[in-house]
Amino acid sequence: MNIGVNLLQYTDLQGIEVFILNILGSAIKQSPSDRFFLFVNRKSREMFSSLAAENVVFVEIPRGEITSIQLMLFQQWWLPRACRKNTIDILWCPSVAVPLWYRRKIATVHDCADARFKEESRSIFTKFYLLVVRFFIRWRSLGVVTVSDFSRSEVSEVYGISPKNITVVSPAVPVLPTPHGEDVLKAIAKWKIGKDYFFYVGNTRPRKNIKRILDALFEIIKRHPDAQLVLAGKIDRSFFDIADYVKHINIARSVVETGFISDIEKVALYRGSIGLVFPSLYEGFGTPVVEAQSLGVPVITSNISSLPGVGGEGALYVDPYDYKDIARAMESLMSDSSLREKLIRLGNENVKRFSWDKSAERLMAVLHDAASKSRKV
Repeated sequence: MNIGVNLLQYTDLQGIEVFILNILGSAIKQSPSDRFFLFVNRKSREMFSSLAAENVVFVEIPRGEITSIQLMLFQQWWLPRACRKNTIDILWCPSVAVPLWYRRKIATVHDCADARFKEESRSIFTKFYLLVVRFFIRWRSLGVVTVSDFSRSEVSEVYGISPKNITVVSPAVPVLPTPHGEDVLKAIAKWKIGKDYFFYVGNTRPRKNIKRILDALFEIIKRHPDAQLVLAGKIDRSFFDIADYVKHINIARSVVETGFISDIEKVALYRGSIGLVFPSLYEGFGTPVVEAQSLGVPVITSNISSLPGVGGEGALYVDPYDYKDIARAMESLMSDSSLREKLIRLGNENVKRFSWDKSAERLMAVLHDAASKSRKV
């Protein structure tokens, strides 16, 4: 079977791209008799180069560096032609970046944050495009993949798609490097971090709840003046200016923004921390939760959206709308060593539920089933 994979829109290695690398890597190894045609731009070809194998063909758009708008246009007219030229049986789109009119596709909807947090899509064009995408995914796709039972119910409600046409293909723990002791020391020294710090990794969109994490830290500092919070991920002032806010509440010396970090730095900062603080208001899955658990790091996360289903018994759950509840959980991790040990043990057991190989098997079953339907389209 010839399986196409739409990788045209990807230019930076972030959450969705990590999901693609891990699940496709497993799928390609499991299915040597299938051929995978990876439709790429110049940057995504380099980003996904590790997927090269005997049954993998890279098909690059006939242009060099182009804008995101141009990539979107290529997705609409070049990609369907490339699928027909390469006799693709089914096209997998790993996100809502899809060729709208092309019918022989499986789309992936990781969450419905654009519908639940409309302020995060401030561009009128983006809002309009996402509305159009919902229509075409519903009516011009052979099925939908999502990443959790919570997202399945969300996609069913927002897109108006029957749950029986939505398959859950969960992420697992991304492949992470193993740091040495000196890597932790280097990371701590690089950003001048103290020994008692909490860790957050992700973006700063409103649903990530950064303001309440900072308010909780303010409460913690009253009793633990040396406590710190390390925020890793893209520094983006467009939604919430962290630097201004921490100055306003006078905790600037207790907050470290690292910006983008390497995987080895990320793992080192996880391992040196008291715990992960991830009280997000909305997540389709919440990969940092299982990352932290796999590394033996206690987790504080939200008691809403997909997070209880992902964290299982190996996390300390809080009301994300109550910064004092978040602060109480942080205090508990700092003062109760038996609680930390319990969360580490249960977290380590919890991550065993997730497997890239099992998820890849499920994805391939969806694609094969859709391919048989596509022959009738």
